[in-house]
Amino acid sequence: MAKDEEIVVAIDIGTSKICTMVGKVTSGQLEILGMGFTPSKGMRKGIVVNTQEIAGFIIDSVEKAEKESGFEIESTVIGITGGHIRSFNNKGETIITGPKLEITALDKKRALKTALKVEIPPQYKPIHSLIRYYIVDGQKGINNPIGMFGTKLEAEVHIVLGALTSIRNLIKALNLASIEVEDIVLESVASSLSVLSEEEKNEGVALIDIGAGTTDVAVFVDGSILYSFIVPVGGETITNDIRIGLKTSYKNAERIKCSYAIAMEKLTDPGAYFFLEKGSEKIVTATKLCYIVEPRLLEIFEIIYDRFEKENLLNLIPRGLVLSGGSSHIYGIDEIAKSYFLAPVRIGIPKNFVSNIDNLENPIYSTCIGLLLYSMSYKPKVEGFKKERKNLIKGLINKVRKWFSEMLK
Repeated sequence: MAKDEEIVVAIDIGTSKICTMVGKVTSGQLEILGMGFTPSKGMRKGIVVNTQEIAGFIIDSVEKAEKESGFEIESTVIGITGGHIRSFNNKGETIITGPKLEITALDKKRALKTALKVEIPPQYKPIHSLIRYYIVDGQKGINNPIGMFGTKLEAEVHIVLGALTSIRNLIKALNLASIEVEDIVLESVASSLSVLSEEEKNEGVALIDIGAGTTDVAVFVDGSILYSFIVPVGGETITNDIRIGLKTSYKNAERIKCSYAIAMEKLTDPGAYFFLEKGSEKIVTATKLCYIVEPRLLEIFEIIYDRFEKENLLNLIPRGLVLSGGSSHIYGIDEIAKSYFLAPVRIGIPKNFVSNIDNLENPIYSTCIGLLLYSMSYKPKVEGFKKERKNLIKGLINKVRKWFSEMLK
């Protein structure tokens, strides 16, 4: 490998799927070399509920990515979501005391240090401390204050916390698969790197990433993240509604959602229909399916709208919404979001990479590609994620492999 080349690995462990990607970075350009995509079991709404079960699916995904890329995977950056995530903004300040009142790197460090002085409950662990901007004598939006003149320097940061037990269970599942965790990234932060433009983030935009178990939301203003939260409802809930409403299996309901779901009744053809199951004579009209899907999508958008309204965010996002994640495939989802928020809406397609692998420009890969882009630009910042598989017994890994193989028989 050339000196200017680097291998990066990302694993997106979702409620319904696991995606592993191997990328090569050459002169700042990401090339995706291999991918392993498998269904997922052992997760519920972004949280591990069975470490052995999810470890088996991780192994399957990793081995597929290794085979396609030709690289052995030992460590990775992973995404995290779930109702346990907490986030907030915090400010810190320092007084400039130099003889010329010129801000130095030490002043910048002191302001940032005070901004990070927050009391964290023992059951939580920091995931991110993202610098929003600096403020010099009341002037906001400064990216780098070094060399400026002022009497007071403030720093504002966006802090993200996760429940310690949820983080440990996620790491344990990867350790059981013989994978070391280099860093953990909030999924909406990762997805933003692959689907949002710098112009959108500067002018004000909201990213809504609708996964299977959760919907991850992040608002960007003045080029940095302002607000983030997780809605514990996603595409899996829509599938379950279809299962109950049409009295069919979950697997068939998922097929119906992916093939026939339409977000708004006005977009359906009144005469359109499909067969409930392959080989069945029972038909379902497109309108009936829409009666199931539309209310659930409206519920998700209502929750998000109410949060935006409560936090006075609606006027801060003139670029509107960018929808991503697997459920953004539902036909007309951009139209229903546009009518509800009365704002511009587009579907976020991952970019900023090259690859010979087909069909990667798909919203379902937004988080995983974003994780690769994150690992290109950032080194692990939070202690305690690495080396946690140090004392792992090799026999335990083989046990998981055997258990997983027997489960799939």
